[in-house]
This record gives sequence, structure tokens and C-alpha cells, in this order.
Amino acid sequence: MRAIVLGGGVLGVEAADALRRLNLKTTIVQRSNRLMDRELDEKGSAILRRFLEELGIDVVTDASIASVGGDGRVEQVELTSGEKLPADLCVTCAGIRPNVEVAAAAGLTTNRGIVVSETMQTSDPKIYAVGDVAETPKGPGGLWAVGTAHAAVAANSMFGVVTKFEPPITLVSLKLDGIDVKGFGSRDIGDGIEEVFDPDETPNLHRRLFVRNGRIVGAIFVGPPGTGKDVSKAIQDRADISGVLERLRVFDWSALGELPQ
Repeated sequence: MRAIVLGGGVLGVEAADALRRLNLKTTIVQRSNRLMDRELDEKGSAILRRFLEELGIDVVTDASIASVGGDGRVEQVELTSGEKLPADLCVTCAGIRPNVEVAAAAGLTTNRGIVVSETMQTSDPKIYAVGDVAETPKGPGGLWAVGTAHAAVAANSMFGVVTKFEPPITLVSLKLDGIDVKGFGSRDIGDGIEEVFDPDETPNLHRRLFVRNGRIVGAIFVGPPGTGKDVSKAIQDRADISGVLERLRVFDWSALGELPQ
């Protein structure tokens, strides 16, 4: 049997691996030019793609779906390029798009989502919005941890305890045997952000850190199992890495595992 997974983000990649384990010939169709484009850069995504292809999962990038066809069941997926991919099963992991029609009709300010303040109030201060539909000044939605943080702020505000939304730590860790893939935070240079990156690292290993004021504000770690273990703990602990930054600048990545507890 043949399976098509629409979407090459975290859930799409994990779904494709699960289907492969069920002995389905699986293809990922990704709209952008690389897998996990929100979390990974070009090298990190290329390592992941090679790994998946070695497992037998096909990857098609820069492609969108025009139609899903068949007589009473899925038989093929047609791309906007005109290419047709045979399929017995089609799984969609294409992200979210908030439905803002009711809010817009009610006169609330909307953009991609319902625009809210740092206290989760809409343009009508008596109305709050949380979860995937809420568009905050800080950070994207679409994650459970973000939605629950929204709800906590809104609940406090409703009871007169004014708190402001701060994005939670959202370290993305791919659940896939045989490879460690982790992405976190910002990949922008500037505004006091320093990049730590070894351009001579081996083709199947990729580590980048983005640091500001001694704290990790962004990271991409892709490689063999265990590659991102130490950086994960440092991020989750909000660790001050100032004391080991000089070692990291010469790519002594073991320094991350020696931070004070």
C-alpha cells in the first residue's frame, strides 16, 4: 500500500515514519523548500531528509496538492505541477488556519487570527481570545503549551489579577528513532544575538546556538541520537551559559553538559 502525507512539519514527519513502520510505501509532500522549515535551517533539514530517504520515505518539496482523486476511495493525489502520485491513504498534517469570521462579523480586530493584547483581551476589552485563534504580539500559536499559557493569563485577567503573556519554552524535539532533531526559538542575528556555529562540522552533524546576554534564545541541533541532549536541558532550565561561552565559541559542545545544576 502507498501513503501520502501532506505536510513536512514535525507531525508530518512523525506520521510518515509511523506509516513506514506499518509497511506502507510513504511519500511526504511539503509546500516549502525543506522539511521542518519553521524549526530547521537548510543543513539541518537536508540531514533529516537524507535520513528519511535512507529509511525508504520519499520526500517531495516545493509542491502543493491540487486534488485527491479516486472512485469511492483514495487512489491518487495530483500536485499543482500536474504530477500524479498513486495513493491508497492520504494523511493531512498541514498546520492550522484560524477561523476568524465570527469575530470579524462581531467587529473585533482580526488579522491572521483574532488580535489580542498581552493580557489576551481583544479589541473589545470585555472579550478574551485564547488558543490557536488568538494572535498575540509575542510568538506564534498552534502549540498546546502556548494555548494553556494564553488561558492562564486570560483567567487571571478576568479575576482582576493582571498578568501579561510570555511565550513558554517551546523546544521542538522530533520523536524519531535513529536521529536527534531539536529546534528552538529565534534564528535571527542582530539585537545583541551571537551565533555559535562550526561551518566545518561533518555532513551528518549540525549544531547552531543563538545567544543573548548569556542565555540561549535559539538552537538547531541535528545528528545521531544524543546530539541535542545537553542543549535541551540548558534550554529547559533557562540556564546562564556565560561561564562556558568561551568553550562553545571554539566548538567544545561538551561544555553544555557541565553547566551548574
